[in-house]
Amino acid sequence: GSDVTFKLPVADGSAGQVLKTDGSGNLSFIFPTGYGAFRAQLSSSQTLSNNTHTTIIYNSETFDTKNWYDHTNGRYTPQVAGKYYIFASGYGYNYNSQSVEQRVSIWKNSSLYSNIYGGITTNFGGAWSFNVSDIVDLNGSSDYVSAQMWQQQGSTADEVIYGNSNGESVMFGYLLEAS
Repeated sequence: GSDVTFKLPVADGSAGQVLKTDGSGNLSFIFPTGYGAFRAQLSSSQTLSNNTHTTIIYNSETFDTKNWYDHTNGRYTPQVAGKYYIFASGYGYNYNSQSVEQRVSIWKNSSLYSNIYGGITTNFGGAWSFNVSDIVDLNGSSDYVSAQMWQQQGSTADEVIYGNSNGESVMFGYLLEAS
């Protein structure tokens, strides 16, 4: 082969970044895949009002490698631009053999981004779990994701999102590719 000349970037990069080549000898700093991962779970029950989107506050963090998840408002606001894999689940109960429709959704900023939806006419166990996942492009500064749950019954009864240390209701995410 022939000699290759690498052109170092002018900037030093940021903490946690690695060098990447474009195949032509040019180097740039990037954040590696999986940078900025978190997992949080609902550690106690949360009321789910009838026919209302309710933000799930996953209030117990299993891990949060960059402290980008806020367990007081349920928002994950990563500080590196890129595509993130996001997963959210919600386990509702207290349906007690009623007809019910339920949805768990991922929200980007204040807008519905992705959701899973279903309904049943009889629920023998009184409980039902849903999960949703998607890839979300976030700007690395102000964009955030959160999860919401919605339920509707024939009555106007409030229901419960269940959570404990067994992870029935969880949210997690991580960087797939930096922009």
